[in-house]
Amino acid sequence: MEEILQILTAKASSLRNGIPSKPVDSQAINGTFNSVYFVRFADGVEWAARVSINAISRGRPLPADDIDRFASEISSLRWLKHNTSVKIPELYAWNIPEVRTPERSDSCWPPAQGLAADHVPWMLMEKLPGIPLSYKKFWLK
Repeated sequence: MEEILQILTAKASSLRNGIPSKPVDSQAINGTFNSVYFVRFADGVEWAARVSINAISRGRPLPADDIDRFASEISSLRWLKHNTSVKIPELYAWNIPEVRTPERSDSCWPPAQGLAADHVPWMLMEKLPGIPLSYKKFWLK
């Protein structure tokens, strides 16, 4: 995961004209399908980096259903951003890996080979202000 996080912070810096960035913390906030890391730039701006948990834990490319779900999330966020007044984070960059075909199945990816960053679904997005819903639920009983 460290390698992918380094790649994402470098990508984030390149998208902001080379402003240096680094992970806020090496610990992720984990959901069901994604891990979220925060990236802080030298000027104080923060972005969220969302990465597929399944790709990292499997150590090999994801099946088509997982890739389709991630692509659908990106499409939904973009549609909501441009067609509603709901506050949606700006998507700055994303990676939707190539879907594996029978000719290029998981069997051609031995665990020792590892996982290339371009086979991991990820997105870099605006970090919106606020308190996570889980935090409110826990503290506002």
